[in-house]
Order: sequence, then structure tokens, then C-alpha cells
Amino acid sequence: MQTAPTAPASKIAGYRLSPQQQRLWRLQQRYPGQPFRAVLQLRSPQPYDAALVQKALQQLIDRHEILRTTFPTLPGMTMPLQVIAEDLSSESVLVRHSMTP
Repeated sequence: MQTAPTAPASKIAGYRLSPQQQRLWRLQQRYPGQPFRAVLQLRSPQPYDAALVQKALQQLIDRHEILRTTFPTLPGMTMPLQVIAEDLSSESVLVRHSMTP
């Protein structure tokens, strides 16, 4: 008996979540409108040098894997996996606000 070939299933190569990550993920599922993220605001008496701040942020992202980590899920998964990107541009995470009128 032959079976028809099936389409390959989508795959994610990643790691299991730590207990702390699982807890945060469950909180996000329970309270979907509530942001669970870190926010940083810089104030300095010196003039703002956007290129310098972006370069420093990029160095942090390059050095720390957790800053390049996403948590995708596929249909049928009860818990996401953590997937670490090889690289991530600081432009994708940097939001600029002006404090001057």
C-alpha cells in the first residue's frame, strides 16, 4: 500500500524555555494587552549623538544573545521555543523620541 507524499511540516530550530521564560510567556498569554518588556530612556546634559547611541546599542545586541532571541510558536505547540538570531539590527528595536518642542 502506498501513501501520498505529504508536505513537509514547518520546523523551528530552537531551545526549550527556562522556567522564568515559561512564567513570563504564560503571563503574556493571560494578559495580552499588557506589555512585558524593558524600556530605556537616556537623558544627558551633552548633545545627543544618534550615531553613537545606535553603535553602542548594536554592540550590546551583538554581545548578548538574549537581545536577539524571539519566541515563535507553530500551530499545535503549547509552549514556544526560543530562537536566537545570528544578527539583529539596532534599527529594528530603536525608537527615537524628542523631548524638545
